[in-house]
Amino acid sequence: MGKDKEKDYKFSEQVARDQLEIFIDFYEISDKDLTSMERTTEKMVEHIRKARVDIKMDGDELKVKQTLKSGTMLNYSELRGRHKIAMKKKEELDIHGRMYALMGAICGDGERAIQELKGVDLSVVECLGGLFLLV
Repeated sequence: MGKDKEKDYKFSEQVARDQLEIFIDFYEISDKDLTSMERTTEKMVEHIRKARVDIKMDGDELKVKQTLKSGTMLNYSELRGRHKIAMKKKEELDIHGRMYALMGAICGDGERAIQELKGVDLSVVECLGGLFLLV
């Protein structure tokens, strides 16, 4: 069973961790904050290894791309204040609502597009959203 799982991976664990580190370093996310997100970061490593997420620098700008099961790409721009404003109509304790609003704003497709995702595509968004909410 373990060997079959390895066939699903497009990248090594080290490549995936290096990509995640690009995100963490770019936004200067603290180790303290990451400690509370260990499950999320481990899931993100899995998503990167399976080529569902690509994180890289393009000059001085961070680029995050998500490949949906359909093959469609969601491109998340660098987080800006205007993206965070998308969360202001959400209740403070509505974590998923705030996350979907933020991720919809960052990708430019809006909250509704994120709400329509399901399965592993939604799992990827929630992992990314958790990390973006640390910024």
